[in-house]
Amino acid sequence: MINVIVIGAHQLQAEGIAMMIESNSEFKVLDVHIHSLDFLHKTYEEPVHVIVKNISKITADDISDVQEIQRIHTKAKVLIISYAENEETIFNIIKVGAKGFLSHDATRQDLFEAIYSLRSGYDYFSKCITNILLNRYVASIQNHEKPENEQVEQLS
Repeated sequence: MINVIVIGAHQLQAEGIAMMIESNSEFKVLDVHIHSLDFLHKTYEEPVHVIVKNISKITADDISDVQEIQRIHTKAKVLIISYAENEETIFNIIKVGAKGFLSHDATRQDLFEAIYSLRSGYDYFSKCITNILLNRYVASIQNHEKPENEQVEQLS
């Protein structure tokens, strides 16, 4: 059984995500919260494996929340569901501990696959997020492979 906590930006969305998760007999939703702070101050008898955090648009507060969640629940994996954000926001949320990221156009199957992957110790990023990360990685490789004199010429 994979134990999941759902934290949502809106009650209706959070409950909908929780119901979708519970439709899989291998998942158990331990709790649903609207605010991360409510979750942080609560203890559970069963271990929390995956925390699904639904965010409309990621803010600095959300990044701080994820960092605090990881500090307190070190063994739980955080899965973010949000609109595809800019590169910096995605990198910042990953840097503070999110292990998965689904865009809002993800399917039920994507959600299940993400939860299974996180519980198995793997990171999970939806296709559009993977493309953003891959493009950034390729760009960094190309920049590092330029001959040294070309890099110097780019300096102002």
